[in-house]
Amino acid sequence: MRQLGKYIDLQLIGSGASACVYRGMHRELKAWRALKVFAPGSWQSRRRLDEAMYQARVEHPGIVQVMDIGRDPRHRQLYLVMEYAPHGTLRQRLEPGTLEAEEVCHLAGQMARALAAAHSKGVWHLDLKPENVLFFAPRKIKIGDFGLARTSRHSPQQEPVVGTPGYMAPEQFEGRHGPASDLWALGTIIHEMLTGRACFAGQSVADVHSAMQAGPPPLPPEVDLRLARLVGDLLQYSAARRPASADEVAQTLEAIPQAPEPAGRNLRPTVQVENHCQQCGRQIPLGRRRCPECDQPNLQLPAITTPPPPPPRRTLARMARPLLTIALGLAVAGGLSWFWTPGGSPSEQPQTSTATTTVIAPPPPTTPSEIVSASRPAPAMPTPRNPAPRAAAPPTAGAAAAKAAAGARRWPAPRHRTSRAAAVLHPLDQARRPGQARLAVAAFKRHLAEHPDHLGARRNLALLYLELGDRRSAEGQLKTILRSRPRDVDAASLLELIHRMGR
Repeated sequence: MRQLGKYIDLQLIGSGASACVYRGMHRELKAWRALKVFAPGSWQSRRRLDEAMYQARVEHPGIVQVMDIGRDPRHRQLYLVMEYAPHGTLRQRLEPGTLEAEEVCHLAGQMARALAAAHSKGVWHLDLKPENVLFFAPRKIKIGDFGLARTSRHSPQQEPVVGTPGYMAPEQFEGRHGPASDLWALGTIIHEMLTGRACFAGQSVADVHSAMQAGPPPLPPEVDLRLARLVGDLLQYSAARRPASADEVAQTLEAIPQAPEPAGRNLRPTVQVENHCQQCGRQIPLGRRRCPECDQPNLQLPAITTPPPPPPRRTLARMARPLLTIALGLAVAGGLSWFWTPGGSPSEQPQTSTATTTVIAPPPPTTPSEIVSASRPAPAMPTPRNPAPRAAAPPTAGAAAAKAAAGARRWPAPRHRTSRAAAVLHPLDQARRPGQARLAVAAFKRHLAEHPDHLGARRNLALLYLELGDRRSAEGQLKTILRSRPRDVDAASLLELIHRMGR
């Protein structure tokens, strides 16, 4: 089609189910116009005249004006002559992506003012979508296409339910409509301008309606909180809970860019961000994993001096093994000294030689095999075949008493000390064989069955459990020691180390 009535150079700029839109130039005025040509035999020609009447009734800068109506004599096609928008539609503006919040408020405010003017005349658009929002300037828009408009006197049962499902209000699917339906469509357009995606999308009408019942997707966090609340109010599923009028929406949109933006990020008003303890489920502040009650250990340990925290590059797992080895060596050395210390002090031993002897102590044992070797008694030195003769001391009463005391010290300790030595020496005879730690555990258990108050043997049993990897049994032995001796620093330190390894 090249000519229609007084308009020439027709160019197709859009098409729909029942009409096509052309751009044509007036032959005499030399001005571009938009011609909406309806398809031949389209339903109810009277309805097309109503559209022209509704759109011409509303005289507002935000409504596309209808200038003329005519009929093609050859094809008997009805067409409307309207203003031509040289800058395209809002759908074309949204193709690159989202719009700035200030521009969204400016454009949405113009749409709200235009809807308010139509509602004041008793006209409801009912088909508001980005394709029907036209740009007459880079920041000037008008609403067009009143093909599905209704009035307050129109009965909804006269015609079937038609429209674009993604922008129809929930009540329109049930055949009901009103001013709140246009506000719903305005909310979907604002949401799409802020996110760059359709608010409600689906493969079928049922999918779109299910998405409406689930609620709109969340807005980006940088959106102004007042704008986010307004979109939430416009997209209320119940029409009674939406804003009262389009004028109220326009006033809110016009006030947002002028007032300072509130501090903080945008959080949806209906969403509460909560954090719960991973152990007991109580609500705790954000950024924490457990509540203070669950974060404290179950056993109240005595106050001890803890070492400084490790450097960032050395983790607790890497330091646990050397600490455990040192603690194991110290504890075993202390236990062995307790087993083999006689009744008197070394200073009371009789001096057999006046020569000074320097003894270099070996390094403390650090591995289980070294601990077992250190626990064995040193072999007796062989006596020379021809010892040097010594002068016999005169038998006096003091010498006899010293000899008797020395003989008494050379004899073994009482029975419980002998059983302690046996508890260590019995499994140490097989030091070079596998399973020596388990034999030592069995020996210590038998010893503790006879002497449950022997805390040194119980501490060594806890260390053997740690060597076998049974941390729970070791923890039980250390807790037993702390119940009998709360100020035992070694047991408390080992128990604290086990707790850190467990975390």
